[in-house]
Amino acid sequence: MVLYLMGLAFCVYGPEKAFGQEPFPPLSGQLAWEDAMLGHWSRRKELAERGITFLGVNQTMGFGAVAGGIKRDFDYTNRYVHQFHFDLEKLFHWKGAEFFVSGAQNNGDNIGDDVGTPYNPSTLFQPESTRLWQLYFGQFFFDKQVHLKIGRIDANNNDFAYSPFEFGYASAAYDSAATAMFQNYKGFGGEPIAQWGARLAIQPNGRDDYLRLGFYNASPPIFVGPDALSRPSAHGLDFRFRPGDGAVYLAEYGYRLNQDPEDLGLPGTYKIGFILDTSPFDRFDVPDKTKRNLWGVYLQGYQLVYREGGQGQGRPPLSYQGLGLWGSFGLHPDQEIAAFPYFLSWGMNYKGLFPGRDDDVLYFGNYYSFNSKYNPGNLETQFEASYMFQITPWLQIGPDLQYVIRPSGTGMIDNALLPGFQALASF
Repeated sequence: MVLYLMGLAFCVYGPEKAFGQEPFPPLSGQLAWEDAMLGHWSRRKELAERGITFLGVNQTMGFGAVAGGIKRDFDYTNRYVHQFHFDLEKLFHWKGAEFFVSGAQNNGDNIGDDVGTPYNPSTLFQPESTRLWQLYFGQFFFDKQVHLKIGRIDANNNDFAYSPFEFGYASAAYDSAATAMFQNYKGFGGEPIAQWGARLAIQPNGRDDYLRLGFYNASPPIFVGPDALSRPSAHGLDFRFRPGDGAVYLAEYGYRLNQDPEDLGLPGTYKIGFILDTSPFDRFDVPDKTKRNLWGVYLQGYQLVYREGGQGQGRPPLSYQGLGLWGSFGLHPDQEIAAFPYFLSWGMNYKGLFPGRDDDVLYFGNYYSFNSKYNPGNLETQFEASYMFQITPWLQIGPDLQYVIRPSGTGMIDNALLPGFQALASF
């Protein structure tokens, strides 16, 4: 089983889920607002007690293409996300029910165009727009062991092929689904794009494994074509539902090792997933022909291999301070329609490497992306290192360095060096 870091970075839900504090994402859309910059506001606490919480997250990245690539340039990207969660049990005594809505505003330019890689060095980039993001109803069943959400959903956000590298690595190759799923599937979306869908999560009490099943509308597609859901003019309000033209089916099974407070062993998370997209895809081997039913599997895993101080000694019962190893592998075998049939990534993260900086995180990663045999080129690889300073509970900032070898895999573009920075604040 390859290794994949689980829970060692910020999640879009806020500062409570910093590196190592939340190894498994919540089933519901509950927001961690208490440690945000304005979390001390008394009125906010009163609203939370009544069942209304909100959280704003502002993330910024800037990178310079200083060597190689297509051209020299510096590009800045920014995304502001605001989220609202309504606990319908507190508000209306509807047991186990919730309503969630979020929106996003994107600004900035595309550094990926300067490098020539399909994996944008700034995962934040989307065309400038203000848009509705997620809008869904959620319901718990069977003593919160089963959770269903239905509506406008982001398939990747905390659900399938989830990566907690949201605010650690900057490259889109690691952030979000680190298995080339955005680059291959028309109907697999990511921040801040949502589509009609439903997700069922089964997480039995007293067990360390879980199962998730999902169905998502893939027509219009997420990123491809003039009517893509990501187009700025739609503002997230394209509500067309055409599952007959394309749908995405997802399943994921995972196992969480040593993640109960009383466990003394080193924690880890391992999972396997399956995806099927029934959309029509252009064939690479036969021009002007299409083919449906692109499928794939992915493996992801993480293992903490060294924990500073062990359990106790003033640390939380489940401490992630120390060194973790991770990895992921994506297999999308139909090379007639899969642009990147094989994708492998691995890396390591160290939380609290330096004395007195227990919440800082050092990241290192490396990926290998293989082109379809019907397309030019063969292999692109990349290395990335970053260090995120935890300035306050609500603010992170740090430098980042990326080196892309054979951008696009063709060998026609020089290796690219990209120094840059990341910053995140929650409100």
